[in-house]
Amino acid sequence: MRRKSQVLMLWLKYWSWSCSYDFRSIDNLLLLILLHGRRIEQLEKCARRES
Repeated sequence: MRRKSQVLMLWLKYWSWSCSYDFRSIDNLLLLILLHGRRIEQLEKCARRES
């Protein structure tokens, strides 16, 4: 899972350079993606415990 997020991060940074996006907005987007991923992992763990 961590590898996937690293690849996504690299892709987003490359994309931001090629499109000359503001890095701060990209970093905010990455934070949202990472937090969302963590939340999903926690929900999966809870679901496994309950079942």
